[in-house]
Amino acid sequence: MQARGCDFAWQGRWGRILTCLILPVFVLFSAEAEARSFSGVYTGLAEAEGYRLTVTEVDARIAGQLRPPGQSAFALNGHRTGAAAQGLLKRGAETFYFHMEERPLGLQFLLIPAGPDDEPDIAEAVEMSFLKEGLRLPDAPEEKQKEEEVPAPVTSQPLPKDILGFLEAFRRLEPKELAQVYGGLSGGERDLVQLFDHVAAELLWRICTGAPPHEGFSARQLEVLLERQQTGCEEYLVLVGKVRDAGLTGEFVRKVNFQLDILRETVRCDRGEEAGPRCIDIGAMRAPLIARWRPAKSIMERLAGDAPPVRSEGNGPHAAPVAVLPQENPAREAGEENALLPLARPGAEEASEPAPAPLPLTAGGLRLPLARP
Repeated sequence: MQARGCDFAWQGRWGRILTCLILPVFVLFSAEAEARSFSGVYTGLAEAEGYRLTVTEVDARIAGQLRPPGQSAFALNGHRTGAAAQGLLKRGAETFYFHMEERPLGLQFLLIPAGPDDEPDIAEAVEMSFLKEGLRLPDAPEEKQKEEEVPAPVTSQPLPKDILGFLEAFRRLEPKELAQVYGGLSGGERDLVQLFDHVAAELLWRICTGAPPHEGFSARQLEVLLERQQTGCEEYLVLVGKVRDAGLTGEFVRKVNFQLDILRETVRCDRGEEAGPRCIDIGAMRAPLIARWRPAKSIMERLAGDAPPVRSEGNGPHAAPVAVLPQENPAREAGEENALLPLARPGAEEASEPAPAPLPLTAGGLRLPLARP
């Protein structure tokens, strides 16, 4: 079994150590969490990218499948204890232990091999983040617009002044507006945005489409942005065009939406606008995303099939990219081949079938989708 370059080949049986070592850790948070059913289909994120988890819960019994990318599925069986569940994963002679816990947008999954004594080896456990499919992320306010109506000039509407306003208007702003608002954020706020690689990838795409530098985004600001991503606008837009033409937009849109939600909650937690337990959950979802940061060019190259998968070895966006084992592309949803990159704040279930933009902008022959009409 492969998991982002790690080889699991351990076998074992259920042991007391799983209960003794794991449950005390997770019970600290379980007391404050309202139990929700684990039943559903989940998609792996970051180090679990390409994994698919199916869970059915009946009377505290847990059953389902964990399918690694390009491999046959493991059968999952266990039981629920409070807001957590634990049990066994089996595929032929292979056996693993698991422990999973609820998160606001999905769950955290601990995959535990067996040690030499056939007991769970907690030190070698691998933590995975999963997003629940069908989860509806917050929508942007609807803005109805006739096809023949020209978008309002920049000066007719006040632009957002802070990072939360920037995130809420992320897909409604025109490229030059977006660049202007981003450039007006504090250095710390811009750095925070850049820690979320898929958000940064779409941001770079939109800014480059506005043909910078310009009045709202200086040459120096552009230089800093491109230096961080180690690419140029012309080169990057060519990759974006390949991804669009190949119809590989659904997965990208879903990940951007997820990261925007986590980023927004991170800001609210920092401002003291969210309760402590929720902020702990958000931190647990955020950590693996930042640890697996990839430059925008690498994300688009992988989608376009121009380069092998890469991951960042280290703790953030300044780490060097390292090649990892290839995995299958996630299956396309119906209609994804005709999707455009990306529309204004769709829900997760809508991301693969966004409506076409009535008034596409162009830059270098590329279509830039506008907000949902």
